[in-house]
Amino acid sequence: IDNIPDNWSVVSIGLGADKADLIMSRLQANKTPLILRLPLSRHNSRDMDEETFEFEAARQELADIVKTSNDSAQAAKNIIGKQAKLEWWELRKSLDERLRTLLFNMERCWLGGFRGLLGRSKHDSAAFDQFKSSFAKIMMTYVPFRSNRSFDIDTRILDLFVDLGSIDQDELLELLEDLLYFILDIYQFHGESIAYDEIDIDRMTVDIQTALNAFHERAAPAVSDAHTILILDKELSEFPWESTNCLRGLSVSRVPSLAALKGMLDAHGAQPQSSAVGGRYILNPSQDLKQTEVFFHERLQSLPDWQGITSRVPEEAEVLDYLGQGSIYIYFGHGGGEQYVRASKLKQLPKTALAILMGCSSGALRDQGLYDRWGTPYNYLVAGSPCVLANLWDVTDKDIDRFSEKVLTLWGLFASTDSQQSPVKGKRRQALQKPQDFQGMSLPLAVSQSRDECVMPYLNGAAPVVYGLPVHL
Repeated sequence: IDNIPDNWSVVSIGLGADKADLIMSRLQANKTPLILRLPLSRHNSRDMDEETFEFEAARQELADIVKTSNDSAQAAKNIIGKQAKLEWWELRKSLDERLRTLLFNMERCWLGGFRGLLGRSKHDSAAFDQFKSSFAKIMMTYVPFRSNRSFDIDTRILDLFVDLGSIDQDELLELLEDLLYFILDIYQFHGESIAYDEIDIDRMTVDIQTALNAFHERAAPAVSDAHTILILDKELSEFPWESTNCLRGLSVSRVPSLAALKGMLDAHGAQPQSSAVGGRYILNPSQDLKQTEVFFHERLQSLPDWQGITSRVPEEAEVLDYLGQGSIYIYFGHGGGEQYVRASKLKQLPKTALAILMGCSSGALRDQGLYDRWGTPYNYLVAGSPCVLANLWDVTDKDIDRFSEKVLTLWGLFASTDSQQSPVKGKRRQALQKPQDFQGMSLPLAVSQSRDECVMPYLNGAAPVVYGLPVHL
């Protein structure tokens, strides 16, 4: 654990055996792990008017959204007529809203006040000490302790309060209540008899809200190079956690396990970099993604010392050579390119390029029954790739082209121009202007900050996820 870089947090999210609890742990260098069990129905247990949001209901909703989205994405090329196109767009918009709502409910009902577990815990020390002092005074004011014993709340628990960030004040009160009941349960667990009915929770939350506002006014800006690594249970890996409000816009990537993370850190270091020179690409090998080909062909061709294949099926030997010799491998085609290279051959490579696989469902992991899920991204990681960008489900080409162009620009691979043609017909937009000293973001941060480039920011924008390390150019 101490090999984890100081500005990283590793968060493991698992599902209890009865699928009624989340088991979450937060690992950071030089700190003992923080492990929590979060009942999914805890809000309902305190307030019978609160609706429950069970795991099976969430999984079925996600499965229905993804299936309907995949079907509509595949049918897009066959849509003819104005009315049919309008109906197709309305369906896509409704699916986008359903996915946004699903993620909102996951964050509100499952994570609740503990969403800060996924955030950053490096804070301005003076401001944090002041908040800690204010919090202790509030507890002494409102909680009728029966004994004279005193003990401090673990700093990592107080981190959860400040890691909620600056959010809507009404929403904040609800989240603070969730955390306060947890704090009171801690006191109870340590032998303190807590009379819950005698505590004015509403006034406590307002006072803590005031203390938090003072903290955020006093604190220095948060660390900009923070990164979160997610290790997800096999039944939770299909959810786009990166697009929940608490993670959207932040640098986030996934790894299969803590052991896999250690292996990648040993191989690539804590500050992994890839060269922008000497990459490889495969563009529209099936010859049916003409708009994507037109949009990217010149830009990929202009990259220094890059080689590529456009509008033809590659030989397996060519793909293996690209992966073994190139610094970066970009694939714009169907799926993850599995039809062009066998996993067994891929794993035999002594080293493998960073991979950007922008085809439909290129990042989906297949169900293996009792065993952990497996898929194309893991094949690349096992073969030595430091990082894989891929899609959890099917996406439409115009939206994902917009997204990909933005990612590659923010990452620093593509240079910006004053204006360029959008892949959405009839629209032009201003591209980002890159300063002279622009160094580029890590790939996961560039991905996270490009999701809203999509017309469907959730249905298409939430599909791309990063497996592996936060690689810079």
